[in-house]
Amino acid sequence: MALEELADMKGKLAEMVPNCKPGSWRESAEIIQEKRQFPLMQNTDYWTANFGVYCVEDREPILYFGGRIANPIFSNVAEAAAQILKRKYYVLSPREFSAVLESAKSGHTLRVRLSDLGLGRIDSEHSLFMVRPHKYMELNPVQRALAEAGFGKGEDFLGFMKEFEDWFNPEIPVCVLNPGYVSKIAVNCTAIALPCAMHGFDNDCSLIIDVKPTEVNDTYFYLRAIPKNPQ
Repeated sequence: MALEELADMKGKLAEMVPNCKPGSWRESAEIIQEKRQFPLMQNTDYWTANFGVYCVEDREPILYFGGRIANPIFSNVAEAAAQILKRKYYVLSPREFSAVLESAKSGHTLRVRLSDLGLGRIDSEHSLFMVRPHKYMELNPVQRALAEAGFGKGEDFLGFMKEFEDWFNPEIPVCVLNPGYVSKIAVNCTAIALPCAMHGFDNDCSLIIDVKPTEVNDTYFYLRAIPKNPQ
């Protein structure tokens, strides 16, 4: 797609997604690269076309981190937003979860064990690990894989690390659900999903794979995509 077709829209997530051309929503890694090209974007907070699906497999809390393909939030955004406001997460149907599993098999979605992320606990529901641009080589292989899935792979990742270090930002949080919380929820359902967001460069550029329920109704995040009806 042509970059000039993209627009930054602001509003509630469930209202913005249907007003964009399907599949034009930008993923976090794409937004990062565009932030590097266009300075006016750098301090903007965005919803991204990514998803976090959490489940338990063989007693192990698992995160599936994906994008536009098989995205259960964007494909059913009104219901997803309603469920998140009511119960803090969206419960996947068997069909939706099967699509996520297939997207992982095809390489479009990353599967990681939460226990491999070296997480620091925030509270009973949330955890995180830090990406330190000046020490990115200290990331373990699973942390590195998730960081690259969120911020760009290969040379794009290295370029972003260098540029962010030049901004004098010492660390970038990657926020996920707490493994114990995922294990507790999985007793009652097969898998749950949350949308993803990313803060601007001036606010640590967090990759948020565990958004707070009320945020789906907030209007301070932008969604970057091609509008169905450009102004």
